[in-house]
This record gives sequence, structure tokens and C-alpha cells, in this order.
Amino acid sequence: KNVKFFNLLNKPKNKGRMILHLVLPPKKSSQKPNTSILIQNATRKIEVNFQKGKFVFNFDINANVAVIEKTNAHLIKEHYDNKKNIHNLENEVQKEINKKLQNMLYELQ
Repeated sequence: KNVKFFNLLNKPKNKGRMILHLVLPPKKSSQKPNTSILIQNATRKIEVNFQKGKFVFNFDINANVAVIEKTNAHLIKEHYDNKKNIHNLENEVQKEINKKLQNMLYELQ
């Protein structure tokens, strides 16, 4: 189920492409994924620290990301129609990927 997200963490460099399906605004908590994004040439760094008796892992993932499909194109046109909102879209994609990765890591523990 989370193989693509695991591959982002497992390999220092992912050559080629992968498609991830996310729920982006406007959204509801129970909504099915409404956006597909293409990730290319992902790289990651892992920093390991020990704080308060626990290991802390920081993952820095860098990738080229493109929105390739949104089930309601009208919403994305209105919601992300200027440069300011493009930054908001980038933040939403980042938050959603972080949430998916954190959930996967929690399940692995």
C-alpha cells in the first residue's frame, strides 16, 4: 500500500518517475485522493540524532514534482490561479506527503 512512499525513504536516489495520489484542498477528511502528482529524480538525506533517550530521524527529500491530474480542474484553476497560490499548492503537497510518510513510519514502529 505504501511502497512508493517507502521507496522515497529507502533509496538515496530514485531515478525515473513515480506517481502518487493525494487528497489536496478543497478536501474533506474522508475524501478519496483527488490529485495525482508525478515525482521525478527524488533524492533524500537522513540525519540521525539521539535526544531525550530516543533516536530522532530527519528525512530531507528533494524531488521535481508536477501535478498531472486533478479530478476537478475548475477547482484547481480558481484555487491556484496566481503565484501566491502556487506557493500554497507546494505547501499542501509537502504537508500531504509528510503526513503519508509519518503514517507509514508509525505503522513500521
